Amino acid sequence: MNTTELIQEIQAVSQSQRKFRSEKSPIDARFNEIEDKLGIDYGQLTGKSKPEEVVEARHIMMYLMRKVDLMTFKAVGKVFNRDHSSVIHAVKRVENAQAARDFKLIPKLKLFGIC
Repeated sequence: MNTTELIQEIQAVSQSQRKFRSEKSPIDARFNEIEDKLGIDYGQLTGKSKPEEVVEARHIMMYLMRKVDLMTFKAVGKVFNRDHSSVIHAVKRVENAQAARDFKLIPKLKLFGIC
C-alpha cells in the first residue's frame, strides 16, 4: 500500500466516523421533538424541576418513549434519572388525561399525534 492509498483509506474512515457521530439516537430525537414543540430543554426534562409545564412535558416524553419507542419502564427511568415507578406514574397520568379528555393536556398530546 502506497502513501496515497493510505491517506485515502484514513480519509474514508474519518468520514464514516463523522457520519456516525452526526446521526442522532432515537432518544436525542425525542428530546429535540419535545424542545421544538413545547419549548422545554434537556436540562429541564431530566432535572428535578417541578413547574407544571415541565412536568407535563416530561410525562409526555416518558409516555412516548414507553408506548411508541417500546422502551421498558426501567430504561425510560434511567434516561431521566428516575425510578421506574415514576415512569409508571407518568404513563398513567397521560392515559388518564386521554380518557378524561383533559382540556389542558389534550392540545399538547395532539402535537405528538397521541390523541
